Amino acid sequence: MGRTNFLTHGPGSLEEALGGAAAAYSSGPNAIYYNPAGLAAGAGGITGEYTKLLPEVSYSWLGSAFSLGEQSFGMGVISLDLGEITRRQDSMDPGSPANSYQRAYLLGVSRYLGGRARFGTTFGLLDFRLADYQSNAHFVDFGLTNQFTSNLSAGVNLKNAYFSGLNFAGNKEVYPKELRLGASLTSGGAVLLGQVEKPLDGSKPRFSAGVS
Repeated sequence: MGRTNFLTHGPGSLEEALGGAAAAYSSGPNAIYYNPAGLAAGAGGITGEYTKLLPEVSYSWLGSAFSLGEQSFGMGVISLDLGEITRRQDSMDPGSPANSYQRAYLLGVSRYLGGRARFGTTFGLLDFRLADYQSNAHFVDFGLTNQFTSNLSAGVNLKNAYFSGLNFAGNKEVYPKELRLGASLTSGGAVLLGQVEKPLDGSKPRFSAGVS
């Protein structure tokens, strides 16, 4: 688990290879997670991935993006399936299997504000289950990108602008708001990216960078 996110990493092998520095660069379905403003970049279609992390633990992502008039939309599901946990009431109980998972259902919308600026919003539902414990939470992210020149663009993503909180056995967990500022520079066929992530709870900022 990350400090501010459903998972410690998001969808997309390219974005992950770039260290997650994708607030100014991600487009298409993956932008629902990294910066919903990227949905308006025009890259639609369907994308997905599946990774077996351990014999009973798997990670999967399925997303799609499309445009309708002046609006661009995206939908996606991220899932971390943890397999079965044996549930017991006492030491003599032979136990019974209980599924455990973490899932997020995402809906994003984006549009151009004029010129080369784009704005987007992601609405999400988290569904967590750990044996007998289950909790749901709603969240909203906001994103903005602007392409200053054909080679330079910048993006800002406010994650968890609203987060309703997860409740497990009376304990409430709320992910803090996090501001992500990123920039991308294209030169000679290469894309240079940098990003700073600052949780708004007093935690230290994190920096990431990559080259594509």
